[in-house]
Amino acid sequence: MMPRFQTKVTSKGQVTLPISYRKLAGVEVGDTLDLIVEDGHTTLRKRRSIDELAGSLRHLGKRLGRAVEKSDIKSAVADAMEEQAKRSAGPRRR
Repeated sequence: MMPRFQTKVTSKGQVTLPISYRKLAGVEVGDTLDLIVEDGHTTLRKRRSIDELAGSLRHLGKRLGRAVEKSDIKSAVADAMEEQAKRSAGPRRR
């Protein structure tokens, strides 16, 4: 069974993330979170830092056999984020 968490929206539109959620999701003070709405479902995702993304791009230059260009990085970042979203989402229940 997937963990479930509850929070309320304040009059200022703010929410408090329960500590158990923050620990499980690896969310720390100062992290940026993305809210994604798709098919009526909302996903809260921690945005990866540039340092985390850079680690996933090290292999790119070797694989390409040439210098990495900005378009290569944009494409690799998009691919990495899509893969992360798929892993985070898991199977959907309706």
